[in-house]
Amino acid sequence: MRIAILYCLINCITIPALAQRVDDKAPKSMMYHSLVYHNKAEKALLFGGVSKHGWISDISEVWQYDLQTQNWSKIGKYEAISDSSVHAQSPVYDKESNRIIVFTSRGETWAFHLENRSWDNRRPKNSPPPRCGHSMAYDTESDRIILFGGFGCSSIDDPIFNDTWIYDYNTNSWDQMKPNKNPPTRMYASMAYNSIEDNIVLWGGRLIEALDDNSLWKYDLNKNEWTQISLSGGPAHAYAYPSMIYNPKRNRIVLFGGGKLESAFKGKQNNELWTFDFNDSKWQLAITHGAPTPVSLHSMTLIPDENEMILFGGEIEGMYSNKMLQGTWVLDLENHQWQNY
Repeated sequence: MRIAILYCLINCITIPALAQRVDDKAPKSMMYHSLVYHNKAEKALLFGGVSKHGWISDISEVWQYDLQTQNWSKIGKYEAISDSSVHAQSPVYDKESNRIIVFTSRGETWAFHLENRSWDNRRPKNSPPPRCGHSMAYDTESDRIILFGGFGCSSIDDPIFNDTWIYDYNTNSWDQMKPNKNPPTRMYASMAYNSIEDNIVLWGGRLIEALDDNSLWKYDLNKNEWTQISLSGGPAHAYAYPSMIYNPKRNRIVLFGGGKLESAFKGKQNNELWTFDFNDSKWQLAITHGAPTPVSLHSMTLIPDENEMILFGGEIEGMYSNKMLQGTWVLDLENHQWQNY
């Protein structure tokens, strides 16, 4: 039973997806994709995912979003997904190298250079085991990328991980960190970098079944230490497939959406906006205006200079519905007003 369920997390043949936007003026609505803010270009980049559940990466495009004009432009092919059987989640922007770094289900490490529109398969000597559903974030102070968790993705018998790895672009090397304690095993969690306190923050995710650990974790690379943060309030459940960003202007996490699993292939999404204030270690449910419908498997990124957050894509109307959220959503992080473009 366990093997069958894990296989179906990425291989189930399901009902056809809704009709998607197919023009060249905007990306198709999708899930299992990633939004990344490119600091130097001051643009949001979208790395394509899938239009329906199944073992097919059918959207292998890279798009760029201009917040000032609210316009998308297609800028290339997602070459890290070399064919439809290769999956890649959680690309991150490495500020020092000015590259987007991707780790794939084949265990490959790719770097994307926006200015040249070029991809480089880095081929480091040592790498984490191949996986899907992992979480990554860039530690600015240490100039390292942190990877946590996921599952094997190459076999229906592959395990779910709770290992911690770091990547150094300059030396092109991965190193497995072995802290005394790791967060519990999980996949499809959210992770962000707290630039004020210089640590990585991890929340949510899933096993084959629902994750029963609703705690917030932080990782200090300098100490090689994971610590569970003492909490006040917060979401009642550890949601699967949420999305989270860090807002340095308020020293807060901003968490939106995700799904509460009812079984391996059934669940209900939410459209709650939660903030976690590191100054007093408290969660707060924010009152928002014009929010998207409940969603999971969406992606978000912070636009720091504008103090806004962009959200694109995701699944709606129940988990494994193959129905997609339409449009590009922008949240003003001061007044919590949503706009749909």
